[in-house]
Amino acid sequence: MSFSIITIGKPGGGKSTANGVIQKELRAAIGLNPATMSDRLLLEASVLEDVRFDPVKHEGHTEKGPLEGQHSLLFDGNQPPGQRKFRVKDGIALNAIHREMIDAALTHQEFDGMVLEYAIGPDVPLPDEPINQSGDRLMEWFAQAREKGSNNVLVIEVDAPAELRFTRNGGRVDGIESATLRDYWPDGGELRERGEQLKDLGGDYVYIDNNHSDFSRFLRDIETVCEQKVLPLVVKERQ
Repeated sequence: MSFSIITIGKPGGGKSTANGVIQKELRAAIGLNPATMSDRLLLEASVLEDVRFDPVKHEGHTEKGPLEGQHSLLFDGNQPPGQRKFRVKDGIALNAIHREMIDAALTHQEFDGMVLEYAIGPDVPLPDEPINQSGDRLMEWFAQAREKGSNNVLVIEVDAPAELRFTRNGGRVDGIESATLRDYWPDGGELRERGEQLKDLGGDYVYIDNNHSDFSRFLRDIETVCEQKVLPLVVKERQ
């Protein structure tokens, strides 16, 4: 048995920053270097495969418009990993990735644990298959995956309202394509109303409100969660 930290929220909410602090605290306090999973990176890899991106053949393709595959559009494939802008046309890839991540969180055997970054939002109706990314869907998949594994899991929800997230996104080199962000990640789909129910499934939940522009305050909030939730979880798992 091991442990997992799943940081959830919408793009621009602060998930990446939170996970960076958590990984730093785990290294400093206990000397752990947890494995990581990111739905953004996994989905990006799926899009590259879908559009059959070739970095040599498609060098400078942005000037000619996006590359289109069966399930997605790629706008700037020549950017570094994690900084590419793309749009999915259905939920097939992301739904599979999210289920894979929940399964991994509960069943992996990484001694140093795992830290996962998982975007939530309203479920989005699309042709072929909707994007099932809401907190309700996460709870459903968590319950199903709990039958497969017994790892200790803490879910941290980092939340901020849409307009603040859209502003933050616009200033980031790894920001999501703006129309995609507004269409797929408006407000809604949060887990917070049901988060405590994770305890009935052997997990734990904590909520961080990032509805402000005080970065120092946000860092303190994450450090508090590390002190009160993350480190005790790891100590419990090691006993």
